Amino acid sequence: MVTTTNGNREFLTYVRPGDDEPELTTKSIQDLLTTKRIAFSQFHQECANEEKYYFNEYVLTLDSSAVEVKPPVIHSIIEDVVSHINPANMQVTVPPPTNTARGIERSEALSRFYPGCWDIMDMESQVRTHAIRAATMYGLGIIKIVHDSARWGDSPWPGDYDAEDAFQQDLKDYMSARETVFPIVGEAINPRTMVWDTSRRGVSWAIESYKVPAADIARAYPDWEGSYSSSAEVEFVECWTRHQVAYLCDGRWAMKPRKHNYGMVPFVLMAVPTGIATSEPHKRWIGFARLIRSMVEL
Repeated sequence: MVTTTNGNREFLTYVRPGDDEPELTTKSIQDLLTTKRIAFSQFHQECANEEKYYFNEYVLTLDSSAVEVKPPVIHSIIEDVVSHINPANMQVTVPPPTNTARGIERSEALSRFYPGCWDIMDMESQVRTHAIRAATMYGLGIIKIVHDSARWGDSPWPGDYDAEDAFQQDLKDYMSARETVFPIVGEAINPRTMVWDTSRRGVSWAIESYKVPAADIARAYPDWEGSYSSSAEVEFVECWTRHQVAYLCDGRWAMKPRKHNYGMVPFVLMAVPTGIATSEPHKRWIGFARLIRSMVEL
């Protein structure tokens, strides 16, 4: 709670953690990423181990015959779990805000709209299936959901037209195109590429980092001041807080901090309850493979 003043009157206002967050800097992002990578190192290593079993890269040597085999049992178990969890059979219920005809109608409309949103995103990238597979493998699936403004583009502006009829026709075409293009994008994220806030107050920040060709960054972000060769790969870092987003590439701004207006960090964590309630990632999120791989290693 904070005290705000309006004239001669004082009010108590609730401030949610993160509402008064400081502006991001290159140093604050890099320091946080370096510190949290140490805290997440064991969890990331466990995720790498799960992938070794899933991709059938674990080699078992039989003592009696010195024959090397690659048991596919863990891959089969994970795929069996994924196939039994039917992501297409989604039930969404939205309680009406008021017990009126208008409130009930709104509830029914949203109950149809939300599954449709998931279905559209899933048709593009099978985001739910990948997230369920990750939750089974690592004990945690992560979905990133953002608004892609480029899918709708800029609407026609009246000042750019000399004739009203031309403006109205372009506006009609623009609105018609919007009816068939969905601007919300969902993407399944590998937990090995991320660190995030593990405190009890909820996820107030998250950082995703991955390698990309430097030439792609130079084309996408002309203001980036990095130097590179045509074949070089650089680390691209996305830092999200409840109110800000910033991109770093090779330690330099690709996109300086700006408000994203989501009011939340746009990552959905799908956790499997196989761990314990703790801030230690490797104990909090445990994949099925870690629980059963001892059977393979015998």
